[in-house]
Amino acid sequence: MKNTLKIFLILIIALAFIFTAFFFLKFNKVEYRSSIANTPEIKKLNKKVFDPGLLNTGSSAISTDFSFNHKVKNDTVGFNFHPSIHENGLTLHFNSGDGYSGLNIEILKIGSWFSSSTETYTDNVKPFDFLDRDRYSVKKQKLILNYTGI
Repeated sequence: MKNTLKIFLILIIALAFIFTAFFFLKFNKVEYRSSIANTPEIKKLNKKVFDPGLLNTGSSAISTDFSFNHKVKNDTVGFNFHPSIHENGLTLHFNSGDGYSGLNIEILKIGSWFSSSTETYTDNVKPFDFLDRDRYSVKKQKLILNYTGI
């Protein structure tokens, strides 16, 4: 009885260690700045014009402003941008594609930690495609959010 309890306890500790190591390898700390809107990078991005490509929807100015008051006020960050807020986290989905192939980017924020992932998709499937690595991979990630003091 003591041996099985000891093995069970070692197994629980090993699983907790593996989960903690995975979390710290996959998630990074969110950085907050109070005046991010005044940085030259954001001002330059806000001056760009979004061109939808082949779709005849006209061009529109790109904006980095959006908010989560259970209703998105302005979601012109990208062509397809889907924010969703949950009790314990926040998920942002960015999608760019032409209907046949494209790129999905997902940002998951839990508390003051975040993780991002990329995925490409195509309808041109070849044999042994599952052996190829994805074209995009996250090497280094950094998320800087505007701190509003709420």
